Parts: sequence; structure tokens; C-alpha cells
Amino acid sequence: MPFQVQSQQLKWSTGSVSATTNVSSESVRPYGGRISVQVNLAGTGAISVTATIQVSNDNTNWIDADALALSGTTSTTDGATIDAAWAYLRVTLSSISGTGATATAFIAGNAA
Repeated sequence: MPFQVQSQQLKWSTGSVSATTNVSSESVRPYGGRISVQVNLAGTGAISVTATIQVSNDNTNWIDADALALSGTTSTTDGATIDAAWAYLRVTLSSISGTGATATAFIAGNAA
């Protein structure tokens, strides 16, 4: 039976940091299980953010495993799963734009 190994939330808004600054979650250890990433974006007008899922075996050098480009006018959600047995995973949010735009990334995983 699967069990939750780690859960993390990363929140970023246009009011909290410069829109040109990237923000990364702390790395999580998936322990060889499936990891899911969900990104929610909300705001008004034209809103957008890019979420890059990165993996590493040494927690220092990162490889881009997937990227989610979200855009809309009020809210949108996207997600991805990573099945490979990487030692570490993190999400980096970049290029957030829009009035009151807030992006939230959720990382959760299950061990086999």
C-alpha cells in the first residue's frame, strides 16, 4: 500500500519578490517512488508563471526534468509526475506576471 513520504508547499506572488527573481522549493527525497507536482496560479488580467521540476542525485547539480507553463486570466492549474528514481527533487517558479498573481506549487510523493 502506498504511503506519503513527503509533502511541501511553495508560494510566490508578484507582491513578495521581483517578477524576474526565481524561487525554488527545498529539495525533497522521493526515495525512488512516484512524485507528483501541482502548480496553481491565480490573479487578475493576464497572468502567467513557469514551474520547472528539477532532479538531482547530489543535491547540488540540478537537471530540468519537466516544465509547466501556466497562463490564464483568473486562475489555472497544471501538474506532472516524475517516476524516475532520483535522490532529490525540487520545483523552481520563474517569470511570474500579472496583477496580484500568486503561484503555489505542491510536491507530494508515494513510495512503492
